[in-house]
Amino acid sequence: MKKAFTGHASALRFTQNTAALLALLLLCASVTACTQTPDDTDSTDTSVTTEETGMKNGDVFVMDGHLSEVVYPLKENMVNYAVSLFSTIHSTYLADGNHNVAIAIVPAKNQFAEESGSYADGTLSDVPFFTYESMADIVREGTASFAQYIELKSTLSLSDYYYTDMHWKQEALTDTAAAICSAFGLELSFTADTNTFTTHPFVGSYTADPLMADAKQDTMYYLTNDILNAVTVTDYQNGVPQPGVLYNTEIKSDAKTYDLFLSGPMPLQVLESPNAATDRELILFRDSFGSSIAPYFCEQYAKVTLVDLRYLNSGVLADFIEFDDQDVLFLYSTHILNTAMILK
Repeated sequence: MKKAFTGHASALRFTQNTAALLALLLLCASVTACTQTPDDTDSTDTSVTTEETGMKNGDVFVMDGHLSEVVYPLKENMVNYAVSLFSTIHSTYLADGNHNVAIAIVPAKNQFAEESGSYADGTLSDVPFFTYESMADIVREGTASFAQYIELKSTLSLSDYYYTDMHWKQEALTDTAAAICSAFGLELSFTADTNTFTTHPFVGSYTADPLMADAKQDTMYYLTNDILNAVTVTDYQNGVPQPGVLYNTEIKSDAKTYDLFLSGPMPLQVLESPNAATDRELILFRDSFGSSIAPYFCEQYAKVTLVDLRYLNSGVLADFIEFDDQDVLFLYSTHILNTAMILK
């Protein structure tokens, strides 16, 4: 039986002035995001074509019934920019406190290519890849002075991702979430009911591609239990706090159906879990992959604050978050790290 958490200090301080400032920041971020990440996806840019194959970033290919996306070449300058940004956030907000800091990379589906039958039979011979390890080495070395690196690829496989979308499946993330909690000294014992989202089949972000007919069908599930049912969500989308939901089951079936999880892109969200096992707090710097894994952390953390640096400038974090010895996780996909200039 989880013990109920009876109270904790708020991690967010809002005033009328900061609300107005956030509204302005959101407007600016929205304009920028529209030019860099169309339709609020995490897709890579399409500016680089490989001489060897003619394929370019963003091109879609079929791998064991999965539609996957070319992410190539490894852009070390982008990854180093992300490392520098994370380092600045640490030195500005975290260095003076008793924060436990970790960083992890969500592998793109194509990072599992060598395990696929399509790779074995030569079908993917024209598809360019860089290795997960090559990006991880840059991130691990660049953040070693302030962050523990959590290796996630070994907790995942191609089957843990949707066939027609880049994202991972929430119901497949128990081992991944447990690895993250373990890095912070917590033991995740997560069990939940698996609920089928009413849309079937789920058709993800690769719907417009002509290869769609070659993809297998997806069913989307979301998880609930007594702990998650008690979680309250606050969104800070328009400059003021407003009630949110873990699962936006009213979302329409289209290419943004992954917005089922925490209603999609948000600059700032707070999840409060009154039945968490501890009174600890987690700050999660994340992209869209964080939306579906964040509920797992509500078993252990009384408060989980999600920050999306695509929509909230890191220079004003102290206006909205009181940094007070929280655990801190930087969780970003290979897609975003390879186009990291969209982070602010």
